[in-house]
Amino acid sequence: MFTVIVAKEDCTKFKPDPEPYLITAKKLGVQPEYCVVIEDSEAGVSAAKSANMYCVAIPNKHTKNQDFSHADKVVTSVKDIGNIPELSSLI
Repeated sequence: MFTVIVAKEDCTKFKPDPEPYLITAKKLGVQPEYCVVIEDSEAGVSAAKSANMYCVAIPNKHTKNQDFSHADKVVTSVKDIGNIPELSSLI
């Protein structure tokens, strides 16, 4: 189902550092500005934004009180992602 998987063993730095996302973009052959990241944590949002990627945050019960103000969009469900107009310009 996935064409690229980046695991902990592939990285020397971890979130909130952007390295995991930059490695993924490189393996996919896609420029970071054309990537969309779906995250559920503040550290993940920070990593995505530092990588110059569009980031959709979906807080969960464990992360709902974290700071998601740097995300491009915050939604409550994965079902809401299809309703984000900005994403059509990335495709």
